[in-house]
Amino acid sequence: IQVAGGRVQHVLIQRNTVTHADHDLVEFDGDYGVLQDNFLNNSYQDLASGDTGYRSIEVQGSFNVVQRNLMEHARFGGGGYIAPLAMIRGNKNVVRQNVLYDGITYGLGVWCAASSPTVENLYIYNNTLYNVGGAAWAVYAYAGCQRLSRHVFANNLVMNSRMNTGTEI
Repeated sequence: IQVAGGRVQHVLIQRNTVTHADHDLVEFDGDYGVLQDNFLNNSYQDLASGDTGYRSIEVQGSFNVVQRNLMEHARFGGGGYIAPLAMIRGNKNVVRQNVLYDGITYGLGVWCAASSPTVENLYIYNNTLYNVGGAAWAVYAYAGCQRLSRHVFANNLVMNSRMNTGTEI
């Protein structure tokens, strides 16, 4: 599912089962949208040998709400990339009351770079992250990042995180 950037606004993606995508199951790059009550599973273990797939969602845009979704099985992507279960960017986006399960690396990622120079006021709360291969939440500022600030990561339940101490936030 792809919601392209630009002037796309007020989109509701609700009660879907989405599996087996190439890169992201849902790329949500609009404003004032809602992604809720979905089952997102990007593992190919039932079709192919090995540990392949990629992340469940990438959220950009502004004023979006991602809530009450089950996101599971983020795996190795093409080219050796390792993806988190969810990547959240943009401004004033809310991620709440989701279950993120079985990621090969960190659970939720936030990053800023020249392609997305300002990422501010993200609210990530009341989520459950279980069996993630790294930190529950990772924040990265790459070359070209101008502002990566004022985020809230609160009241999340993190269980069985296999983080290497000192290597991730």
